[in-house]
Amino acid sequence: MTEPMHRPNTALLIPRAILYTYRFHKKNRLLTESVQDSRSDLSKIFPPTHQQQGGPWRVIVMGKNCLVAVLCGSLLCAGLAVSSFAQTQQPENKKQEPPTGKVTGKQKEKKEAATPAKAKPEEEKKPGDFSADTFSGLEFRLIGPAVASGRVIAFAVNPKNRKEYYVGVASGGVWKTTNSGTTWMPVFDGEGSYSIGTVVLDPNDSSVVWVGSGESNSQRSVGYGDGVYRSEDGGKSWKNMGLKKSEHIGRIVIDPRDSKVVFVAAEGPLWGPGGDRGLFKTTDGGKTWKNVLNISENTGVVDVAMDPSNPDIMYASAYQRRRHVFTLIDGGPESALYKSTDKGETWDKVKSGIPSEDKGRIGVAVSPSDPNTVYATIEASNGKGGIFRSKDKAATWEKRNDFDQGAMYYGQVVADPKNADRIYIMSVTLRVSDDGGKTLRKMNESNHHGDNHVLWVDPQDNDYYLLGSDGGVAESFNRGDNWAFKANLPTVQSAKCRQAGPAFRSCWAAAAATGAECRACHQVAASTPRDWLPCPAFRGIPSSALLPEPVAFRGHPAGREQ
Repeated sequence: MTEPMHRPNTALLIPRAILYTYRFHKKNRLLTESVQDSRSDLSKIFPPTHQQQGGPWRVIVMGKNCLVAVLCGSLLCAGLAVSSFAQTQQPENKKQEPPTGKVTGKQKEKKEAATPAKAKPEEEKKPGDFSADTFSGLEFRLIGPAVASGRVIAFAVNPKNRKEYYVGVASGGVWKTTNSGTTWMPVFDGEGSYSIGTVVLDPNDSSVVWVGSGESNSQRSVGYGDGVYRSEDGGKSWKNMGLKKSEHIGRIVIDPRDSKVVFVAAEGPLWGPGGDRGLFKTTDGGKTWKNVLNISENTGVVDVAMDPSNPDIMYASAYQRRRHVFTLIDGGPESALYKSTDKGETWDKVKSGIPSEDKGRIGVAVSPSDPNTVYATIEASNGKGGIFRSKDKAATWEKRNDFDQGAMYYGQVVADPKNADRIYIMSVTLRVSDDGGKTLRKMNESNHHGDNHVLWVDPQDNDYYLLGSDGGVAESFNRGDNWAFKANLPTVQSAKCRQAGPAFRSCWAAAAATGAECRACHQVAASTPRDWLPCPAFRGIPSSALLPEPVAFRGHPAGREQ
C-alpha cells in the first residue's frame, strides 16, 4: 500500500527563513569587522596593488553580499510558492471560512466578472469504468444462429395469400414474411414484451393484426407479456390495447361479422394469483374490456373457439394452475369446459361425458367442415384424461382415446378444415387421427425439431402445413410426409454462448433441445445467421467440453417436467 505523502507546515516556512537570514547577516557582520581589524596584517601578505583594488576584504564583502542576495531571492520564491500552494490546496478536513466583511450585490458581480472561472479538474478514471461514450462506436448485429430457431407458438396467415404470414415466437417476438419464409422481418422488437402467446389476423382486413403477449405454457422458464397489442398497418406500428396484467394469453378470436368484437383468453400470472384472468370481450375494438367468464384469482381461460356456422356459439376452457420453484400445480376443481350461445355474454359448464375428476389444461377445436363436431383434449387425474369428441355441439361427449401427455406444455388439438374425422394432436411428436381420435399415429419427424406446438392447415389445400415447434418453422406440401425446415429464422433459445477462438473467430452456443443439449458452432468472423453449423456428434459430447459450465436446459417428453 502506498505511504501517504507528508506535507510541510507552510505556516512556519517564512518565519524560519527570516530567522536564518538574520543569523547569517549577524555572522557576516562580525566577519567583516574582524577583517577590517586585521587589514594591516593582510597588507603583509598581499601586495599594494591588491590593497588598492580592495584586496581580500573586497572579495569577502562581495561574497557576503552575493550570499545575502541569493538568500533573499530564495526567501521571495518560497513566499510565492507558499502563497500559490495555499490558494490551490485547501485542508482536507477543514472548510474555507467565508469573508467576514459584507459584500454588496454590485461588488459580488464585479468580483465574479473579474475572477476567471476555474476549470474543474477531470475526475481520475479507474480501470473498468465505462460510460456511454465507451461504446458509442459499437453497433449490435445479428450473427444467429439459425440452424435451429426458438419455440414457435402461433401462425397468422393471410387468407388471400399464404406467402404472407406472421410467426409468434415464445421468446422472440413476432416475425413477418411475404415470400413464404425466404426472408423474415422482425415487426415487434419495439414493444413491451418479447414473449408471444398468439397472433391473429382480422378476418375482414388482413392488415389488422392482433397479438396476445406472454407464451401459453406452464414451464419453469417461461416468458410473460404485458397485454394485448393491435396493428392496423401490417405490423409496422403497434398499440397496446390493455389487459397488461394478463401475462399469458392463450387465444384471441374475432367475430367475422363485426371486427370490433374480440375475445381474449387470458390465463393470468403463472407464479401467483390475481391479474387479468378469464375470458375478456370488447365490442369497441379494444378500447374497453369486459370479463365475461371470470372464474377466480387462481383460474384463467386458456382456449376459446367460435362456431364458424354461428359465431353466437362459443366454447372456452378454464385452467387452474400455479407454478412454484419446487412443483407445478397443474389443474384443480376449477378447470372446466364451458359453452355460450349468446355471443359470450353468459356461460354454462359442460358436464355430460366430461371427467368429474380434477382437470388440468383443456384444448378445444370446432371442425370447420362440420361445426356440430367439437374436439377436446382433456388432462385429468386418475387416468381419466384423453381425447374427447362431441357430435352435437358439446351437448354430450364421448372419450375416443386415452392419449393424455404433456398438456401443460402443448394442450392443443387442430381440426382439419375439410375432413371432420381428421385431427392433429400437438405433442413431443406430432400425432394425427383419421377416425375422429379413436386411433393415433405418429407423423414423420425428419428434418424438423419436434416438440410441436401449433399447426396451420391451408383451408383451400389441406395437404399444405405450417408447423411450429421448439425448433422453429417447418413446411410441408404433402401432408407431413416430407418437411422443409426454415433454417433462416434466427430465434434460437440459447442457454449460453462463449468465444472458442482468438478474435472471435468462432463461438459456441448451447440451446434447449429434447432430451439432450443442442450445440452449434460459428465458423467465421464475418457472420450471417447461416454461418452456423450443427456440431458433429453433439449428443455424445458433454456440455462441459464445449462450455465453461454444464447447460441445464433440457426438455422432457410426455409431460414429465414437473
